[in-house]
Amino acid sequence: MSINIPFGELEEGIQKSVQNAIRYFEDAVFLFHNGRYLSSILLSMHCFEESAKALLLMDYRSNSKAITKSQWHKKFHSHIIKNLVPLKGILSNGNNIAETSEIHISLSKLSVSWKNRFTYADYDFEKRKWTSPTDAASIGISDVKGHSSAYMIRAGKALKASMERAIRIYGVREAMSQADESFRLAMKIVREGID
Repeated sequence: MSINIPFGELEEGIQKSVQNAIRYFEDAVFLFHNGRYLSSILLSMHCFEESAKALLLMDYRSNSKAITKSQWHKKFHSHIIKNLVPLKGILSNGNNIAETSEIHISLSKLSVSWKNRFTYADYDFEKRKWTSPTDAASIGISDVKGHSSAYMIRAGKALKASMERAIRIYGVREAMSQADESFRLAMKIVREGID
């Protein structure tokens, strides 16, 4: 007998994932405005992945499927999948996830690689030197503020897609009313960039 996340509990997971994505997004914006660009990028990446979790949960819920423990570990813990889902969700206007292409998979793998660069001190065997997320040049970033802004726009798009889909499909607008300001901020950043 396999252990499942019951179908009836998926909406709670959607709400918690969206709320956590909002937390990451708001913290990324705060850090950006306080000149902590590298940390802002990392939290923007977490927002992107947490938005992905919400979109994946919505797919399972809209298909009336429970999630097995094995599926949870295979799909919901995979950083490649969580980077893939928002790309496809954004491209499909937040509807069910579009078909996967090789370019989507390559971009997802690249995102995971960059996330590791922004998370861990590491040794670059190719360049024969240590890298650190506290030293932008060592991880190949010259315009830290520009990268941070770009990642926040990307995270804002993923958050916007997950929130709009949750509101449209599941009517959780009331449950997420406290997130309205974050939603407006995400949409503003997506439209205008960040100052």
